[in-house]
Amino acid sequence: MGARKSTDRSGQTTPNAHGSGKNSRRRFLKAAGGLGSAAGLSALAGCIGSLGSDDETIRIGTLYDNSGELGFTGEGKDAVTEMFLEEQDYELLGREVELISYDPAGDNTQYQNLTRRIIQEDEVDMLFGALLSSNREAMRPIVNENKQLYSYNDWYEGGVCDQFTFINTTLSSQQRPMIEFMIDNFGPDYYAIVADYNYGTISNQYARFYAEEYGGQPVGEEFVPLGVDEFGSTINDIQQADPDWILSLTIGAPQASFFEQAEAAGLDVPYGSMSNIAGTYEHKTFEPPVMTDTYSCFSYFEEIPTERNQEFVEKFKSEYPDFDYVFLSIVDAYTALQLYWEAVELAGTVDQEEVAAAYESGDISVEAPSGTVAMDPETHHATQDMWLAHVDESHEVQFLDVDGNPTDEPISEQVGTSDWFASECQLASESTWDDPITEQYIPEEGDLTE
Repeated sequence: MGARKSTDRSGQTTPNAHGSGKNSRRRFLKAAGGLGSAAGLSALAGCIGSLGSDDETIRIGTLYDNSGELGFTGEGKDAVTEMFLEEQDYELLGREVELISYDPAGDNTQYQNLTRRIIQEDEVDMLFGALLSSNREAMRPIVNENKQLYSYNDWYEGGVCDQFTFINTTLSSQQRPMIEFMIDNFGPDYYAIVADYNYGTISNQYARFYAEEYGGQPVGEEFVPLGVDEFGSTINDIQQADPDWILSLTIGAPQASFFEQAEAAGLDVPYGSMSNIAGTYEHKTFEPPVMTDTYSCFSYFEEIPTERNQEFVEKFKSEYPDFDYVFLSIVDAYTALQLYWEAVELAGTVDQEEVAAAYESGDISVEAPSGTVAMDPETHHATQDMWLAHVDESHEVQFLDVDGNPTDEPISEQVGTSDWFASECQLASESTWDDPITEQYIPEEGDLTE
């Protein structure tokens, strides 16, 4: 595919040829992204400064991994970014847009170094970036110190309340329709398998709270270290606990092996997943019937049956055929650009403080591949539709309503953050550009009930 990069062992990316001459500067800077030494950064600074001297040019920056463990995810985000900019003819407000992109390769030190470079040397007007929460938290102090407008758009546990950060993706709290569905349709007792790091443990807090609200409770919880790929004892524990359903918060290829081992052991319990299918497409990577009766709730799946989405999927796959599945992270990156374009056009400028005010106006809403996505002024998070997907024994996906009937509609429309977070995070009311709030709120015991 045109925009995909080949990567050598040094981490330096080498772009393949692409038809559009508008990408030449992007390709040069991307290749420079692998330079790790201070000498390399210093030697390049003069070139970057001269390239960025045109004040009429609008500069969009991305920091997405194109190599390392999550390189394919970052490649998808960069690919769809190029597709979006081509759709806009690389123009905004009648001005040329340049895309400046580096590969942090999953390294938080590189994320920090490249965040400084892309803000201070490339002087981007808007920064999109980070895949993991740890990447984002490595970047955010630098973003805030420099008062840089920033978009994070990869599904996460929630809680970032930051004047300079705007987030559109699925939050753990937005998946609450699935918790209610599983309890109503299968029973109150569930067994939780949780990736033992911040995304998994915080998401499990939300799941436990909503389960209790809907009359459910865990009959077992297992916190699994990342990289674990042996689940014999877990499967035995599940069989002894005899739950009505299994809550999956497994992360990464090693933990995904649980599903194959459960199938081999004859475990016949439905899954309610807050981490599988939409973003990691196990129904495509595993042979049927491994993922049979998995129920997954996210803001986007490739299979969403709207005309808008199917046209988007067809176009993306035709331009980037190496992607067999259009996963959530790709569409979140595209939607983030849609929201930024809308905010800039409303502001009539790329002045970052004025664009932030436009985001907070309550008038930012776009028709994304997933459906209508709006920016909540107070929390700086997206309000969006949530879809409930059911994977059948052939690994086909069907969408369901609250009663379990097939539907072409989302299970819940315009779902926002948790009530607790919305009450804690009041950016439009309590934060300003010059006196900013830049926090991440993590619920403690009892917080969600307040």
